[in-house]
Amino acid sequence: MNIGNAGIRLLKDIAESGMRVKVRTTLNPGYAELSGERGECSPAILDKQREIAQYFIKMGVHPTFSCTPYLEQNVPKRGEHMAWAESSAVLYSNSVIGAWTNKESGIGALAAGIIGATSRTGVHTSEGRRPRLLVEYEGEVEDEVAAGALGYVVGERSEDDIPLIESEGLLSKERVIEYLAAQGTSGASPMSIIRGMTPLAIRGPPDGLRKSRILEQDVLRVLEGLQNTYSPEAILIGCPHMPYASVRGLLSIMSGRPPLPVFAFVSRRTKTRLAKAGLLAKLRSLGINVIADACVMWCGLKKLGYRSVVTNSVKGAHYLRNQMRVDAGLAPLSKLFREQP
Repeated sequence: MNIGNAGIRLLKDIAESGMRVKVRTTLNPGYAELSGERGECSPAILDKQREIAQYFIKMGVHPTFSCTPYLEQNVPKRGEHMAWAESSAVLYSNSVIGAWTNKESGIGALAAGIIGATSRTGVHTSEGRRPRLLVEYEGEVEDEVAAGALGYVVGERSEDDIPLIESEGLLSKERVIEYLAAQGTSGASPMSIIRGMTPLAIRGPPDGLRKSRILEQDVLRVLEGLQNTYSPEAILIGCPHMPYASVRGLLSIMSGRPPLPVFAFVSRRTKTRLAKAGLLAKLRSLGINVIADACVMWCGLKKLGYRSVVTNSVKGAHYLRNQMRVDAGLAPLSKLFREQP
């Protein structure tokens, strides 16, 4: 759905040319679950998604189909130079791990994989990692949805400048993932400098920064703009992909069957681990459908005919509304499983 037939022809040309990646290169999620076990996608779409995967595999790309490679299978090290195209992964790697990657285009990242190098520009330089915007926010970040809404506002305010922010509520993995994913959705900056988390020594506010004061009402504006118009018919979680521990943790927060059908999006490796642990069948019996290879922008939503869904991801809600034309609302995970959204 992103690259179309022209993109498929380009990948075919590259794959058949004999070019191969020179460095470890992993693959983003697609539009369909390639195992085909669920059958929610049209055969034509599934065939094209498989064709794309085959060309990448022929080039030596690892078919991880994950937007969170920093959690498994392609974990960067602090100070390592990379060329990644998934915006949420770019921001997490720069802001939390301390790796170095610009926000690449898909074709730019593939070219870097084939060449084995990327340009020494942007955040690959120390100067390029300096903050240009001081964000002042005194509100609370109570859950992952509030973190995402704050990130969305920061992305709007920062544009392509690197923001510096201090908020104790962001100092947890679940919240910072959603904060950075939302920042990357609304803005062009490849990172945030988060005091107490980003491995960058900054003692006191740097001089010469432009300032932006974010009020709680600014965050509420984002939340109010992403409310359901219709009653939601399904729950979508896993944008970015849920790690194994988080999916397993769903069993501990559930007090019964969820109020709506649940679709949890994970990497192929995570789904395999869940199956081996005997948890996949248990989750399914409770109404939680685990989808691998794809993200919330999933072809199954079309066939199932859901008009309205609810998610705990600001990024997910944004793209579901603007690209899938699905009414998408927000609620934190703690509420999604305990009460009717």
